[in-house]
Amino acid sequence: IGAQIGVYSGLAAKKAYRGKGYSYEPYPESFALLKENIALNKLKNVRPFNLAVSDTVGKKVLYVSPSNTGAHSLFWDPRKRKTEVRSITLRKLISDNKLAVIDLLKIDVEGSEYEIILNAPDQTLKKIKRIIMEYHDHIVPGFKHGMIMDHLRKAGFGVKDKGYFMQRELLKTGFIEAIKIG
Repeated sequence: IGAQIGVYSGLAAKKAYRGKGYSYEPYPESFALLKENIALNKLKNVRPFNLAVSDTVGKKVLYVSPSNTGAHSLFWDPRKRKTEVRSITLRKLISDNKLAVIDLLKIDVEGSEYEIILNAPDQTLKKIKRIIMEYHDHIVPGFKHGMIMDHLRKAGFGVKDKGYFMQRELLKTGFIEAIKIG
């Protein structure tokens, strides 16, 4: 989720060549490059979707960074131009693709990680074995990565903050790894 141009999608598809990948990217220009990279790398096991994943099904405003294609966000930023994108929930993503289990869920969505994880029903989280995600404590006022970590622990995951001190304290970002226990 948050595939951008498909760098991680390509690495994962080659590593898990017998598995299937589902890559979600809402920004049309990045999505076009994602599809191109899938084709250029002959990745037959990756399905791209031009959708945002958030807490609702419908339409959302995407705030587009003028200088960093990895910094587009669904959260208001007056310095960024706006474009409308379609959105689904993690629950609908799993349902639409008829996924019984997700071996690895990667999330890098510039603040939407809170909406995605904190609003995912327990039945949805039970289908996931492992999550790796970037968190962005500076984007969504009132939300901190500890909230996601606590929520995932309650859902039966072993959780680690993989961010390093300077990253957490100065940039207010980092990484969470969550592995289903049992």
